Amino acid sequence: MKQFQGEQSLGISNQPAITLAPYMAGVVASVGFFCLALFLALEPSLMDRPLAEAINAVAGQNYSLDMIFYDLDHYNLFSGTLILALIWGCWFGTDVPEEQARIFVGTLLAFPVGMLSRFLQHTLITHPRPYYDPALGFHPPLTMPAEPLNTWNSFPSDHATVFGALALVIILQRPKLTWFIVPWFVLLESARVYMGAHYPSDLIGGTALGAAAIFASRAPWFTALAAEPLRWSRSSPALFYGAAFFVTYQVSTLFSEVRFMAGGVTLLKLLKFW
Repeated sequence: MKQFQGEQSLGISNQPAITLAPYMAGVVASVGFFCLALFLALEPSLMDRPLAEAINAVAGQNYSLDMIFYDLDHYNLFSGTLILALIWGCWFGTDVPEEQARIFVGTLLAFPVGMLSRFLQHTLITHPRPYYDPALGFHPPLTMPAEPLNTWNSFPSDHATVFGALALVIILQRPKLTWFIVPWFVLLESARVYMGAHYPSDLIGGTALGAAAIFASRAPWFTALAAEPLRWSRSSPALFYGAAFFVTYQVSTLFSEVRFMAGGVTLLKLLKFW
C-alpha cells in the first residue's frame, strides 16, 4: 500500500486495460519475431550465410570503408553514448511522472534483459560467429582487431538486445525520432555482421528480445516500481542524478570496465559471464 500511495502522490495511476492492448500485442509480435529469428539461426543456409556472404564480399577491399564499420562496431560514441544521450533528452523533455516512470523502468530493464541474451548465447545450440564459421569462409576486413572475438555462439546478440530495447524506449516516448533512430540502429548493428561478430538472425533475435521486454514494461505494476525513485528525484535531485548518470554511463558502455575488472576480482567473477 505504501508504494501505491507513492504512485498517487506522483500522479502515477493504473491505466485502463484497453490502453495496454497495443503493448501486449507488441510483446506477442516480438516473441514471434524472436522465434522466427531462432528458426533462421538454426537453418543458417536460408538467410544468414547468404546475407553474410553478400556483406562480407565488400570487406577487405577498401580501408576507409572497413574503418567506418570498425568505428561503428568498436566505439561506444556511436552506440551507447548517443542512445543514452537521447534517453536523457526524453527524460528532461517531459515532466509527466508516468512518462518518466516508463523511461526509468525501460532504461534499467535494458541491461538485465541483455544479460538474459548472453545466457541464451551460452545455452542455445545455434551457430558459431561468422568469423569462426568454416561454412562461411569469412574474409576479415583490413581493420579487423588483433584480439580474438568471443568464441561462444552468437544468437541472440546482446548488443542488439540492450540498444534495441533503449531505442524502443526512445521511439515510444518520442515517435518523431523514429526516422533517425531506426536507420541508425540498423546501420550500427550491420557493423556487427560486417566485422564477423554476428549473423543477421542474431540481430533480429536480440532486437526482438529487447522489444518484448520494453513492451511488457508498460504494464502498470512495472510502472509502479518507479514511484520511489521518482520521489527521490524530487526530494534529493543531486543524489538521484549523480547515481542516474553513473548507471546510464555504465549501460552505455555495457559495463565494459566492470566486466574487465571482473577478470581479476573475485567478488566480480559473476559479471565475467557477461
